[in-house]
Amino acid sequence: MLQRNTRICRLAHYFIIIIMCNSAIVTAQTSIENNITIDNGLINNEVTAIHQDVYGFLWFGTRGGLNKYNGYDVNTLRSTPGSVNNLSNQAVEVIAEYKNTLWIGNKIGGLNSYNLLSDSITHYNSTDVVKIQEIKSLLVDSSGTLYIGALHGFYILKDGKFTVVDNHHTINALAQDAQGRIWVGASIGLFKYNLLTKELDSINLGINKINVTSIAIDNQSQNLFMGTWQNGLIKHSIQSQQTKQYLNNGTTRGAAANNTYRVFLDNNKNVWVGTWGAGLRKFNTLTEQFEEYQIKPLNVYNKDYDIILSITQDYTGIIWIGTDGGGVCKIDPYRKKFKAISNFGINKAMLGNTHISAIYEDKNGGFWLGAKGGGLNYSADKKNFVQKDIGLKTLRVSCFFENGNDLWV
Repeated sequence: MLQRNTRICRLAHYFIIIIMCNSAIVTAQTSIENNITIDNGLINNEVTAIHQDVYGFLWFGTRGGLNKYNGYDVNTLRSTPGSVNNLSNQAVEVIAEYKNTLWIGNKIGGLNSYNLLSDSITHYNSTDVVKIQEIKSLLVDSSGTLYIGALHGFYILKDGKFTVVDNHHTINALAQDAQGRIWVGASIGLFKYNLLTKELDSINLGINKINVTSIAIDNQSQNLFMGTWQNGLIKHSIQSQQTKQYLNNGTTRGAAANNTYRVFLDNNKNVWVGTWGAGLRKFNTLTEQFEEYQIKPLNVYNKDYDIILSITQDYTGIIWIGTDGGGVCKIDPYRKKFKAISNFGINKAMLGNTHISAIYEDKNGGFWLGAKGGGLNYSADKKNFVQKDIGLKTLRVSCFFENGNDLWV
């Protein structure tokens, strides 16, 4: 029994050392965040678009150019000044894909396409009739027709020809549901593109002057989730036509939390909400509750991670977040995490000493920690600890042994 108990004590000793070594990188979330910035090869830290192509490569559209990421290295699509085979402008706003072609919308310089096989770039210049400025959204349907949302209108590119649908409003978002309906988020509300009349039909959401900034569609529940400016998250039922508004009023971030600039529906039916000024949140569609995610690295105190510009999920389930100055953040929702127990940080455990030498959980679920020179610590919930005085001034706890109702130290 003595030999077995000694072995348990040694295992406990090594286990707590591992936790202490990793405590600097864990967070309060159920995942671990990693960042890709200019230090890793990103051309610009303002990441406005993220897209995974058919071959699995990730493309990061930034205010300084387009990057390709293979999981290890970040490469920049050509940006040689004066070259014909180059993007018309390096300020990338949005990316879409159709049959080995990336469609790239720019803030200035219009529309480009990049052929993944031939490694060639094509420019699509505006005409005197069709003047497309500051592309904000792109959508390609199953036939290859490209829908373009821009600062001053809604356009269609089919068989190499542009068509003007609207040239009066700002079109921020485009999305197509499983039935083929095209939903249009504009600065004045939500619309549905009528394929028969070729016009935009207004959808009454019951909220005046709503600026729809992004759209995510749950085809199973037939719900639209919309990001808005100052109106929080909006859910609209396609079937019942009912609308529900979710506001982030219980936050210290103030009104910025309701600037839900980007929304994305993941594989688990959670809506990731990127705000303009209040960071990242995850909305549980079942409980209808928000969870705030802290993606800012330790010892960073600027606001580079407060504005979320883009969100997507790759084929393995990892969430990728584009920020306004902090580069790309990678979140693995399926990765488990350790929670540090220490005298520092937000959740202080108030241990006598953090040099832990022994761990034990008794038959009643009580959690005991022995410290080097710091005595004996006990917790009933593994969160709040109290020191136990057993009459010794200096106590180094090496191991525990439980016998009946007695705990030997």
